[in-house]
Amino acid sequence: MHKNGFLSFNPATAGNLNTAQEAELKFLGSLIIAGCNKKMLIQLTRYLRKPYQYRLDLMYYDWLSQQWLLLPPMEEEEEEEEEEDPFEDWLDML
Repeated sequence: MHKNGFLSFNPATAGNLNTAQEAELKFLGSLIIAGCNKKMLIQLTRYLRKPYQYRLDLMYYDWLSQQWLLLPPMEEEEEEEEEEDPFEDWLDML
């Protein structure tokens, strides 16, 4: 990955990896484990800034627009008053 210009560092000579290097390896490694070859990696990373220190749990690849997008923020579920279960209502009616 380093020889092909994907990794910003050479893992053979890096020694202990810092957090940024680990993130880069996890990002690219996940794509490779998923089956991406060099051609696909070029396609998937063409609009991303190097080094690829992205978190896949916060983004997704939109195949239609062919770009990486951030996942929308998870809405916190408001604590609702306990709603009765429709099944329980049905049992009460019986």
